[in-house]
Amino acid sequence: MKNLITLMLKAVAGGVAAYFGRHLWTAAKIEGVKLYLHGVAGARRLFLAMLGLALCLFALCFGIILIHIGILFLLPGDIRIMVVLGLGVFYALSAGGMLIYCCREKTWMQASGAAKAMQSVLQDRR
Repeated sequence: MKNLITLMLKAVAGGVAAYFGRHLWTAAKIEGVKLYLHGVAGARRLFLAMLGLALCLFALCFGIILIHIGILFLLPGDIRIMVVLGLGVFYALSAGGMLIYCCREKTWMQASGAAKAMQSVLQDRR
């Protein structure tokens, strides 16, 4: 990006816009390709992270199911109903709380650093 701005300033200051126009266009295309490659790399990392998260979530669900099956085989009949009901309520409340926390705009603003950036911009305006 620095090279692009330097070429633009040289072209305007020297009055040889026709000569530098071709080089400016080439520099702009190179910068565009670099940004595109960074975007593809970011998308790949995001895909791999989501794939790993999905596999972990599957393993977690499978493990929880196996734990419940084991507990139900060990307990007498009347207690089984209360245990299953209690665990169901616990999982529903904890999963709902985590989803609410993770989907909040405030959480994303803090995690991405956008809140700090916004504060710095607002302080600079005063």
